[in-house]
Amino acid sequence: MKKARSNNRNNGDDRLFKTVLALAARHGWAALTMAQIARAAKTSTAKLKQRFPGKADLLRAIIGHFDTMMCKGKAEGDTMRDRLFDILMRRFELMQPHRTGITRIMDEAREDPSLLCTIAPALRGTVLAALRAAGEGGNGTIKGKLGSETKAAGLGMVCLYAGFAWHNDTSRDLAKTMAALDRGLGYAEAGMKFLARKTARTSH
Repeated sequence: MKKARSNNRNNGDDRLFKTVLALAARHGWAALTMAQIARAAKTSTAKLKQRFPGKADLLRAIIGHFDTMMCKGKAEGDTMRDRLFDILMRRFELMQPHRTGITRIMDEAREDPSLLCTIAPALRGTVLAALRAAGEGGNGTIKGKLGSETKAAGLGMVCLYAGFAWHNDTSRDLAKTMAALDRGLGYAEAGMKFLARKTARTSH
């Protein structure tokens, strides 16, 4: 019974999030109201706000939903770089059907500090989820908390770089997005190797 209830909630959330992104595509994020969302989702505003008190909560939940979906299934690849590429491209492919809504939110975030402040912390959750799904437990060549934080910060920059490429990539095969992600992961990998060498020298 619990599993059935969980599946029903997940399916309901999936439909809700699709509705929200479709509305964002049509109206923009700033103009969108919780009442509009509730009407489109065929529920009451009060009931919607019981789970999501405001639009920021909804947006964080949508980002978290993509995090969960991108981590489903085993990541392909023999190296950490290959597995991260597979996981993050999976995310862009999941976002693709909702491109208009997501890119409109991205555009508005450039001009709206409060919206940016909602998205930025959620991006860290995306990065940590991707690292875990790729098998990175923080025990790489740079040890301890500094190593984990460095990896998270580096991958966060890669996600931003590839995200902007995806924003402008109108091709069906997302070739420009793949190229940007591969390039960004290459830069991050080279940077981590450089830091590992520096750390090794200073520790002796």
